[in-house]
Amino acid sequence: MDKVQKFLRTLDPKRWHKAVAVLRAIQGNNLNSLDIRPLEGQKGHFRCRMGNIRFLFVRINGQNVVYDADFRGNMYKK
Repeated sequence: MDKVQKFLRTLDPKRWHKAVAVLRAIQGNNLNSLDIRPLEGQKGHFRCRMGNIRFLFVRINGQNVVYDADFRGNMYKK
């Protein structure tokens, strides 16, 4: 099981539904309504903010691949 799925299992139902909607938007390349910023020092890597939850993704061959998700306080300690 990857990090994103493992993190989603820890969320309460309300946050889970919002997180799944954000993940679908990222994977579907519907980034207009999302808070997206590039990560400093990592070319081609981005973060998406949903409240205090962060999703990290990379763009590969025109598709967005989410590789990590966690709460803000835990995300940048890694």
